[in-house]
Amino acid sequence: MKVPLDYLSGDFSPSFGAERACAEARFLAGRRKPWDLMAWSFLTTDEQGWTTKTVPHLCQELSEVLAQGGATFIYDVPQRSGRLTDWHQDVLAQVAAFCRKRQALCHQTETIPQVAILHSETFFYKNNQPLYNFAWANYPIEGALHAVLENGYSADLLNEEALVARMSAYPIVIVPEQEGLPANVIDALKTYVQNGGHLLVSGANTAQEYPELAGVKIAEGQHDKAYVPADGGSVIVPGPWQNVTLAGATELAPLLKQQDPALDQAGTPAATVNRVGKGVVVAIHGPVFRSYVRAHFPRLRCFIGGALAALDAPAAKVDGPWWIEMSARKKDTRLLIQLVNRSAAGYTAPNRHMVESVPDAGPFSVSIPLAASPKRCYVAPDEAGLEWSWKDGTLTARIGGLAIHNVLVIEP
Repeated sequence: MKVPLDYLSGDFSPSFGAERACAEARFLAGRRKPWDLMAWSFLTTDEQGWTTKTVPHLCQELSEVLAQGGATFIYDVPQRSGRLTDWHQDVLAQVAAFCRKRQALCHQTETIPQVAILHSETFFYKNNQPLYNFAWANYPIEGALHAVLENGYSADLLNEEALVARMSAYPIVIVPEQEGLPANVIDALKTYVQNGGHLLVSGANTAQEYPELAGVKIAEGQHDKAYVPADGGSVIVPGPWQNVTLAGATELAPLLKQQDPALDQAGTPAATVNRVGKGVVVAIHGPVFRSYVRAHFPRLRCFIGGALAALDAPAAKVDGPWWIEMSARKKDTRLLIQLVNRSAAGYTAPNRHMVESVPDAGPFSVSIPLAASPKRCYVAPDEAGLEWSWKDGTLTARIGGLAIHNVLVIEP
């Protein structure tokens, strides 16, 4: 059913709003409508009552929205008399100045297609029972988003209609444990790979639903709990993991029954890679993304990073701390590479929700496939050291640091 729609709006949670906005902003940005997201100016911890957030906390949350080209506003509550609390307005004024300083470099930008992550409405509506049980149905999508961002890539969240219409523009497409996809989506994925696309699929359903793409066949048995090798060790990932046999694919990584990669192999692949037409398919035969969003184990991030690297796709990438989020965007003729620092000084915990300051991320680099050398590169609106070079179709920018948000501006 089609409905007339001019504008999209929503909000994100009072505590840990940056994490919620990370996903919500990317999905709204993919709808190609004007949109905004609202931040709460206050939070509560352990029912101790509501208190106003710090300026760094609010700026970090709103940076997630700014980086996706959206508009934003902040919810504040006046006193019962209707009077505004003066010091609240002082906090909001500082946050507003932070946003206005970035408006020309952020508002109404468009994505530069890099990694498309499927948010299947078919899977979601089948698995969101009871009503509003969003977490379980969304775990794989958000796990994929976090893993992709934390491995240095830029990512968009697209539903089935948007993915089918636009996937040919994306160097990488990910289908994260989305079961029961419609035939037209699977057919589009096959065409995408045949024409040179790079596809990553995950889940115990992979061998059943994508046998030709994955290049495997179902074997008898599953593992409820298993380990995958990564970074010189291994990491646990709850199942189900499907046993498979190779039918054209090659093994990328073995599944492990216990923690020693040399001694504890389960006799079935954890991940496989298959050449199909002009493209590549990497299949992970268990729920890695559902696991990642719930624990964010570093070695699992490394394992997923290896799967992404095996796709060998031409994509922009950050080489630096995992808490630097990149969003590849554009406006007019300029490339506007949005950079958000998701770290926090001190620590957050179930009884400590407030971000009091964001430490500088330190030096890092960004590499971007670019057909010709740009005329000019600079970072804005905050000053930061920059050295850049272009060679053999790749721009490499070495940036001296990152406070909360900044933009690498590339003028072709």
